[in-house]
Amino acid sequence: MRRALAAWLGDRGARDIAGVVLAVDEAAANSIEHAGVSPQRSIAIRCSIAGRVLCVEVCDPGSWKHESPDSSRGRGLAIMRKLMDEVHVHLDGAETRVVMTRSLD
Repeated sequence: MRRALAAWLGDRGARDIAGVVLAVDEAAANSIEHAGVSPQRSIAIRCSIAGRVLCVEVCDPGSWKHESPDSSRGRGLAIMRKLMDEVHVHLDGAETRVVMTRSLD
């Protein structure tokens, strides 16, 4: 996923590809860890560009788990928010969707 995303971003003239890839990797890792991904339960990563704004959605079939009291964990959202312009978490009970945007300029 990381290599494919980096290549896709590079083909579209994105800068700081490593930062975007890290943010998406954090969202995907959270989905895999918390949603219990299996052959019957997979995550989806969708990327699009409108004008010069990148939008990435990471969706999983799980419900949101609140932060762990373990102080050595729980930094994924903070990392995503530092690397992307906007990060929103959408919950509907059957799915968790993290939507991240970032200007490509």
